[in-house]
Amino acid sequence: MFDGIKKKLAYYIIKKKYAVEKEAISFKKFYSEAKEVLVTVPDTLENFSQAKKVLSQLANDNKKVMLLIKENLLESLKRDQNLTLITYSPEKLTRLNLPDEELAGIIEAKKIDLFIDLDLNESLLNYAIASLSKAKIAIGFQKEMSDRFYNFQIPAPERNYEFSYGILLNSLRMF
Repeated sequence: MFDGIKKKLAYYIIKKKYAVEKEAISFKKFYSEAKEVLVTVPDTLENFSQAKKVLSQLANDNKKVMLLIKENLLESLKRDQNLTLITYSPEKLTRLNLPDEELAGIIEAKKIDLFIDLDLNESLLNYAIASLSKAKIAIGFQKEMSDRFYNFQIPAPERNYEFSYGILLNSLRMF
């Protein structure tokens, strides 16, 4: 019962505090012209290992990737990848699982062309980060409330990470 109330309260705070009205945009060449990409990843090691394929492709496409990553996943990340890391711990989040002022300030200070949420599960933190990033294009997988925060959504059949990331990469190649 309290989780549902917390979720609704957090959603309301995101809408009021972080969300901005998105203007009509053209998807023409949004990926090929994007230089700065902010990526959020799943917070479990198993799902994060699948996300590394997407990070590699972004690097191969000469994107400057900023990765928002939970501190406990840092050990599994190869140091040779050309990534800018923005790390957070549970202490950097509010009780509603939203970014604290310091983390929010870090995200807002970055110039981000494209936001990509690689988590197939709904995450209020990722919704807040998508809004804070002020990226013209926010990409995520279809979830319960994602249509309010992402203007480019990818279907995630059966919540299969490997298959869903394949769909994402194929979609990006079109642009």
